[in-house]
Amino acid sequence: MPVFLCRWPNGDASIVYAADADDAAILLDEFGNPDEAELHHLENLLVDFRLEDDGTLQAAQWGEATQQEILENAFPHLDAALSEFVHPDSDPPWDPEQVRAAVEIERKRGKEKRRGGKAREARTELGRELQKSLGAPAALIDRLTEQVGEKILERAKPKGPKH
Repeated sequence: MPVFLCRWPNGDASIVYAADADDAAILLDEFGNPDEAELHHLENLLVDFRLEDDGTLQAAQWGEATQQEILENAFPHLDAALSEFVHPDSDPPWDPEQVRAAVEIERKRGKEKRRGGKAREARTELGRELQKSLGAPAALIDRLTEQVGEKILERAKPKGPKH
């Protein structure tokens, strides 16, 4: 199964393992409605978790290829700022002010896209009404309307021989 990276409009990101983009959207609905988010397929995923004293898990580090792929897909301005070595011999080698500015650009980029872009809509008129009233992702609404439609059609099938 593929792994998807969801870049939320506020600049946050989530990773989900799902059969396809619709399943990813349905799973991501646990965190928020992903219809206005960007969804990217990830080729690499390597995450190291640290067990904290309070029993929670914290992401301790990312594999290099995973981190690079996340930056390239979800945070291109931040990727550019981190790639520009201002002081190669210092720690960190990049300019912290440039990084802070890039983070602000990334956060605004998601909000501007949300206002100007159009979120995915359910395929049917009834689905769009449900989506609007429930705030659920289009993929979930489409799946539910298909299932209900199939049940209605099954009940409508005539019993007995066809003429």
